[in-house]
Amino acid sequence: MRGIIIEKGENHSILLTPGGEYKRINQKLDSAIGEEVVIRNNHRKHRYIGLIAACLMIVLGLSQIFNAFVAEQKVYAYVTMDINPSVEFAINRDERVISARALNGDAEKVLANMQYKGEKIDKALSDFTKASIALQYISDTKENNILISVVEREKSDEKNLQEQLKHLKIVQQEILTENQQKAEVASVVVDEQVREEAEVLGITAAKLKVIKSVEKAEEITEQVKEEELGDILKRGKVTLEQAVSKIKIEDRKRHKAENETKDKEKDEDGRKKARKKDSDKIEEQKRPLIERKLKDRLVERREQNLDRKAEQTQEKNKGWDRKQREETNAYKEYQRQWAEQRNKKWEELQKEREEMREKIKERIKDDIKDKRRKIDKKIDEKITRHSDKAKEKDDNKDRENEDDKDDEDDIKRAEKAQEDKRKNQDRNKWEKFRRNADRKQDERRKEKEKDEEEEEDDEEEDRDGNGEDRDRKKENRKRKNED
Repeated sequence: MRGIIIEKGENHSILLTPGGEYKRINQKLDSAIGEEVVIRNNHRKHRYIGLIAACLMIVLGLSQIFNAFVAEQKVYAYVTMDINPSVEFAINRDERVISARALNGDAEKVLANMQYKGEKIDKALSDFTKASIALQYISDTKENNILISVVEREKSDEKNLQEQLKHLKIVQQEILTENQQKAEVASVVVDEQVREEAEVLGITAAKLKVIKSVEKAEEITEQVKEEELGDILKRGKVTLEQAVSKIKIEDRKRHKAENETKDKEKDEDGRKKARKKDSDKIEEQKRPLIERKLKDRLVERREQNLDRKAEQTQEKNKGWDRKQREETNAYKEYQRQWAEQRNKKWEELQKEREEMREKIKERIKDDIKDKRRKIDKKIDEKITRHSDKAKEKDDNKDRENEDDKDDEDDIKRAEKAQEDKRKNQDRNKWEKFRRNADRKQDERRKEKEKDEEEEEDDEEEDRDGNGEDRDRKKENRKRKNED
């Protein structure tokens, strides 16, 4: 909204709009009286704030859902199984399967017949073993080996991990006994580093551990990678349990060496800290002398700075006084010019207001004259319309009276015709009823005669000694009469 300020209060301002209207605004404007200003509404701003708040709420809700989904899909550990089919299951913190990766063609065939996503890891491994038995990867004709490994991505309790592996071994033994199969089952814990190396080679981390412990070779050939676990153990002349125990011993030695290096690093850190403490003590002893010297230097610098600042302030005060006199003179000149401009604008506004009032008065007079002419014209039209309607009503009444007489005659004729028709119908009904009554009377008479004849025949039969037939015929005649 645009307008010129004509009045200012403590909490309001009055504007004169280009259309000649006076608008009151509940705010004090910074501009002076007589200046033109533009006022913008803040409704749109508040609306945008509400929209932004709603969007933020939606984003927060979606982020919570997304975080929950990500937490559910986050890989907590990898569980691998080597039979000849080799597979790797990725599980979350709730031990549910997120995904599975077949590491050879046999494992792809087994996984094609399984539903493993969202299942508990022990059930997924059991289903994998059952499918391997069904596809003859585990059979009575060969030595069967099942190697399970766990690769943790997050550190957890070693004891808890061993219990989980023990549980998985027990479940596998139960599946084998149910299906009447025999196999050597073993389990091992593997580091993330070993898994990354095995992933490059395309085998499981547990199989890589067995190959390294049995073969004792730095490089692993393609032939060794594609060999079955049983063939590798035969060539090394060890059982699966022996190979796993050897792996565990090597892991313990490696962990022990790592712990020793860590202890050495801690001791070295302790020595460094001790040396640092000694140097700190020496510095503390020297600190009072250094501080005293620094204080003396600071006092000298402060005194020099104070003298320099005093000289600078004197120069600044002189310049400030000169600048202040110039500014006061310029401000007085500005106030005088502004007062002249304000008076001129006020006089112009008064003239424009008077001219506008005269124009409005003339416009109102012309509008009143036009409205009076239109009203007179409408009144004349209504009077003529009313007289024409009155004539039409009289003519319609005469026509309606004639039509009413004709309708009464038609009604009387129709009533008489209906009465004659009803009398004829009653007469026909009465004649039909009489004919039916005569016919029924003749039928009864004939039946009576027939019954008399039958009774005579029954009496003759009684004389001849057939009394039972007579009684039966009497009962039949009674039923007929009742019917």
